[in-house]
Amino acid sequence: MKQISLNIGPSEVSGEVARDLVDIAGSGLLSASHRGPRVRAEVGGAVEAMRAALRIPDDYGICFQPSATAGMELILRNCVRARSLHIVQGAFADRFAKTATEVGRKATRAAGDFQLPPAWREVDVPPETELVAVTHNETSTGEAWPWTELAALRARRPEALLAIDITSSVGGMVMDWTLGDLWFGSVQKCLGLPAGLGFVIAGPRAVERAREIGADRQVAGWQDLPALIEKLTTGQTPETPNVLGIALLGRQMARWDLDAVDAATRAKAAAIAGAMPDEAFYVRDPAWRSLTTHCLRVDEPAAWTARAEAAGFAIGSGYGPLKGSCIRIATFPSVPLEQIERVLAALTA
Repeated sequence: MKQISLNIGPSEVSGEVARDLVDIAGSGLLSASHRGPRVRAEVGGAVEAMRAALRIPDDYGICFQPSATAGMELILRNCVRARSLHIVQGAFADRFAKTATEVGRKATRAAGDFQLPPAWREVDVPPETELVAVTHNETSTGEAWPWTELAALRARRPEALLAIDITSSVGGMVMDWTLGDLWFGSVQKCLGLPAGLGFVIAGPRAVERAREIGADRQVAGWQDLPALIEKLTTGQTPETPNVLGIALLGRQMARWDLDAVDAATRAKAAAIAGAMPDEAFYVRDPAWRSLTTHCLRVDEPAAWTARAEAAGFAIGSGYGPLKGSCIRIATFPSVPLEQIERVLAALTA
């Protein structure tokens, strides 16, 4: 019997997306030239559907990437000459910092106890810092930045660009895009699509910074941020795009009701908070707990996983060093509240 996935990713794929897959496969789109009008219309339509559904401002450009990790490198190569600051509260924020070092940037890494809110106000920010990087929703620990904290962080060093990883939160809630200059993520979590498509959303300051750096960026043409954004205004990409992934995204966004999704996300998070004791949450401060990825400390995680499986659900294990002490449950939009209540009843019986 197929289990319902409450894993942290990829998300459960809805029946609507499964039907989209069949329709797209039978439509001839996947055999059409990616330079032809049909694919260009599909790509351009997906960009505009995404902008409308997620309420992305008109002056923020959108470009596609193979993954969120690829988006990290694109941002660093295009918008940072020398130095970035990374506020690390888990494995994925740490990956961004490591990527910066790997592409030759000087990365200042500010990390503390991952169970506590990051003490970013105490961080000594080098004056030459060009970009500050945070993970809005840290998938590995279940910690999420409150919007007020992001606004305060941006105000501290307004001359630096703010880059925000939204891989496991984008689509699951209403966002204030004006708080960041660069946002990046992928489609296999809240957006409920098969893995293999990422994106970067760049505000006007970020695009202008990339233009200022110019040839010093040393980027290949297919990863030139201003060119990527400009090409997508006509439905073009410099490389052969993931046509299937983009077509699925366009259809998913066309039916997305962001306000309803936001309300449902909060209801599902509240259900987990009501069913589990407060001390079970890996993140100690409730104000910093994720609405979409819940990391819970339990005795014998394998036994919890087995109880979920017996009830027809797949849940996640702890990430990395937390594997032996935690479980993780996703409350992504493709799984309704009733299913979250069912698995909680099975786990807490």
